[in-house]
Amino acid sequence: MSAANDRGIWSGLPGDLALIAREGDPAPGAAAGTLFKQFSTASTNAQGHIAFMGSLANNSGGVDASNDHGLWIADPHGVEIFQIAREGEVLADGTITTLAFAGGSGGEDGRRSGLNDDGQVAYTASLD
Repeated sequence: MSAANDRGIWSGLPGDLALIAREGDPAPGAAAGTLFKQFSTASTNAQGHIAFMGSLANNSGGVDASNDHGLWIADPHGVEIFQIAREGEVLADGTITTLAFAGGSGGEDGRRSGLNDDGQVAYTASLD
């Protein structure tokens, strides 16, 4: 373990945790060699799906400040992880320049949640 892979996202009950994503892991939906660098906001729903924001790095190039943040959703066991949106991608009639996830709650505390029980994810994007 090093500073490049010492953080991750886990899901489950005590004694039965599943690693969903870890710094240094390949980022699903991104070009080969693109790895998770950090994680920020994450949210779960009643089915155990997890949506999370992450930043990316690629030692071979192709990742810079214009495309280094994204949003992913994972099943409760981390078997399937899908990229939902990423800076630098085309959305509607523009390119995503900033991305924010409306997460931060598991949905049981009355606060807003960016992930509902149907697996729908809410996020905001600024376009160029």
